[in-house]
Amino acid sequence: MANSARKSETLRLVIKFVFMAVFVSLSESWETSYREKQCGTLYSLNYLGGEQFPFKDGYESANLVEDYRASVFGWNLTNSIRVAPGCRMEICNETYFDGVCLPVEQGSYPLLSAQLHPNFSGDVRSVSCNCLRECKCEDIFMKKSSCARAYLKGGCKTCNSYYTELANREDYFSENFQGKVEAFRLRKGCRLTLYTEENFEGEEEIISEEILENYNGTFSSYECECNDDEYVPKVPPPRSITFPPLVDVPGSVGDVIKMLTNETNNGHPGLEAALKSMQNRRSGKNAYILLLGSVGAGKSSTINMLLDKPNIIKFSVGSSSITSAVSEFRIPIQVDELGIANSELRVINTPGTGDTRGIEQDAKYLATLESYLDNHEELKHRIPNVVLIFHKYNENRIRGDRARFVKMLQGLESFRPRITDENYSNVIFVLTHFCSETRANRRRPTNRLNEFKRAIEEYSLFPKPIHLVVAENKPQENELPLLNGYYKLPNNEYYPRNLFEKLELVTKNGQDFIGMEVFRTAFRDPENFNRTSSHFPIVDRENSNVHKYLRILSSRAFPVTRVSAITTTTSPPRTTVQYDRSSTLPSYNHSNIQKERQPFILQLQQEDYTNVRKALVEMKLQELTIVEKIRQEEERSEKELETIILAMRAQLRIQLQPLLERMKRDENMMERMLQVYHEYYIQLRDTRLRKERELELKTMQHKNNLSALRNQMEALNQELRHKLSLQRRALEMEQKRLDLIYNWNFTQNATASESQAKLLKDLSDLENNH
Repeated sequence: MANSARKSETLRLVIKFVFMAVFVSLSESWETSYREKQCGTLYSLNYLGGEQFPFKDGYESANLVEDYRASVFGWNLTNSIRVAPGCRMEICNETYFDGVCLPVEQGSYPLLSAQLHPNFSGDVRSVSCNCLRECKCEDIFMKKSSCARAYLKGGCKTCNSYYTELANREDYFSENFQGKVEAFRLRKGCRLTLYTEENFEGEEEIISEEILENYNGTFSSYECECNDDEYVPKVPPPRSITFPPLVDVPGSVGDVIKMLTNETNNGHPGLEAALKSMQNRRSGKNAYILLLGSVGAGKSSTINMLLDKPNIIKFSVGSSSITSAVSEFRIPIQVDELGIANSELRVINTPGTGDTRGIEQDAKYLATLESYLDNHEELKHRIPNVVLIFHKYNENRIRGDRARFVKMLQGLESFRPRITDENYSNVIFVLTHFCSETRANRRRPTNRLNEFKRAIEEYSLFPKPIHLVVAENKPQENELPLLNGYYKLPNNEYYPRNLFEKLELVTKNGQDFIGMEVFRTAFRDPENFNRTSSHFPIVDRENSNVHKYLRILSSRAFPVTRVSAITTTTSPPRTTVQYDRSSTLPSYNHSNIQKERQPFILQLQQEDYTNVRKALVEMKLQELTIVEKIRQEEERSEKELETIILAMRAQLRIQLQPLLERMKRDENMMERMLQVYHEYYIQLRDTRLRKERELELKTMQHKNNLSALRNQMEALNQELRHKLSLQRRALEMEQKRLDLIYNWNFTQNATASESQAKLLKDLSDLENNH
C-alpha cells in the first residue's frame, strides 16, 4: 500500500513537471512569435545592470510610474540606457512627455546622470522609441471600409508616419490636417476629388491613381467614390506545416484528459492549453468578452474599433439604451498556432445601467443578465475571459451614493463572484469620451484615473489589480491622427492598442492561454469574420430578480471594506485556499463535481487500463475530492465573510446615521442658498440687460448727432468751395485785364488804333464771360 502511494505521488510529480515544462515552452514560443524589433532598454542600475524594461519599435510609455508592462507597480528608477543600432529614444523627466525632453541616439549610456544634459533633472518619467526604416507605399493594404488615406509628415514611405482615413463620402476635412498632407493611398477602384473650399466648392482636383506622392496642395473638403466590385480582399497566408494538427476541443475536462492520454494527441499544445484554461475556470475552446457599464458609454463602438470591423455589434445612442436584449455575437476563429479548429470569439453585449427610463429599467437589465448567465452553456459554471466595464471619463461626479458610477458599481457588485477571477483580475474599466474632458485632464489623466480607482476600491470588491484604460469612441470627430491603425490620444497613448495590450496582459497573467491566443488571432486578421448572433430578451417586471435588483439599486451605496476571515486588509475580498497555479489542480464548479466523478469511475470499471492510466484516474479522483473539500471550505468561509460584512455594514450604518442626517440638513441649506443666489443672479442679469439697453439707446443718439454734424460740415464745405471758386475766377479776370493793359503799352508791329480796338474788344469779351 505504501509503495503504491509512493508510486502515485511520483507519477503526480512527473506529470506536474511535464505540464509545467510544456506551458513554459508554449509561453516562450508565443512571446517569440510576436516579438517585434527591439528598439531600446532601460536599466534600473548603473552599467546596464539590475531590472530591465525593454522597448519595441514604435512603443511609447506616457507614464513609466504606472506602466503595467514594466511590473505590477510600474518602473521606479532609470540609471542606464541602451539604444539599438538605427534607433532613437526620447526621454522626458515628466509624465506624458512634459518637462525637459532629450533625444538619445543609438549606443550605451552606462551612467545616465553623468551623460545627460545639465538641465535634465529628476528621473525618467516618459519614453518613446522608434527605429528608422522605410516602407513601400504599394505594400499598404486598404480595407473595404476605407476609401483612401491622407498621409501627413513623412508620406507613405515612412513606416511611422501619421495619416487620416478618408471615408467614402465626406464634405469636411479636418482643419488640423489641412496643408499637412504629403501623400495619398487609394483603394483599388476608388476616385478622390479634392476641393479647395468647404461643401464641395472652389477649385477641384481629381486623383485616380492608387499612389500619389509629393502632394503639395491644400484642400478643405473631399468626395471619395469607390467601385466595390474591384476590391481585392486580403488573402491569408497558407497554414504552416510546422503547426500542430487541427483538433476539436471537447467541452468537458474528462474528455480533454482522455484525448491527451491517447497516443495520437499526446502533447498536443491546443489540448494542453485548453486543460490549463479550464482549470482556471475559463472555457477550453472559446474566448468570451463580457461588455458591461453605463448607457451611452460606447460599448459597441469600442468593440467595433477593437476588431477593426464596423458594425460587428450595433450601437446605442444618447442616454437611453436601444439594446433591447442581452446579445451574444459569435465569430469562428481557427487558432492555427495551437491547432484548435472549433474556437470562437464570443462578444456579449448588454444594455447599460443609468437608463433615463428609470431605476426599474436598470433592474430589468440586471435580472436579464443573471438569467442569461444561469442558462448559458458554459458561463453558468465558468467565467468570461475578459470583462469590460464602460463609463464616461468626463463624468463630473465619481464618488458619493448618488453618483452614476457608484450606482453602476453597486448593481454589478452582485455579479462579481461569478464573473471575476480572484487570483488575478480579469476586469478592465474602459473610460470613454476621453477627448471631451478639459485639456489638463486629457494631457495628464493620472489624477483623474486615481479618482476612478479610489471609487472602485471604496464602493466595490472587484479583485486587484484594478485595470483602467482611456478610450475615445469618436476619434474622427475629435480629429485624432492615425499611426499604424491606432489613434493617437492627447496623452500620447495609442487607442485601441492600449486596450488590446491590457487584454493581453489580463489573459497572460491569468494563465488563460486559450483566451490570449484567440484574441491575438482575431485582432490580427479580422478581415473575413463570419458573425452569427443570438439574443436573450429582457425579462418582465414581474420577475422575482427584478425586485431583488430594485432593492439593491434603490438602497444607499455605502463604502465597503475589504476583509479576510481573520483581519481587515486590502486583499481580494473572497477567502480562498491558495495553491500553486502552475500545478494541474483544476478549479471546478461545485455543482459539476459529482458529474465529473462518475465518468471516471465508469471508465475505471469498464476499460482495461494500463498502470499509467489507472494512476491517472486515481490521481484525478483524488484531485476532485480535494477540490470538493476546498469548495466546501470556501463556501463556509464565504458565509462567514458575508456575516462579517453584514455586521460591519450594520455597524457603519448606525455610526454614519447622524453624519448622514447632518449632511442632509447641510444639503437642504445649500439648496436654499443656491436658490437665493439664483434669484440674486436673476436680478443682476436683469439690471445688466437694462443697462446694456440704455447704453445702446445712448449710443444710437450719439450716432444720430454725429450724422447731423457731419451733414452740416459737408454743407459748409460746399459753400466754402463755391466762394473760393468765385474768388479764383475774379482773380483770373483781373490777371487777364492786367495782361491786356500790359500788352497795350508794349505792342509792336501794330497801329495804335488797331491795338486799341483789340484791347477794347478783349475787355468786352472778358466782362461778358464774367
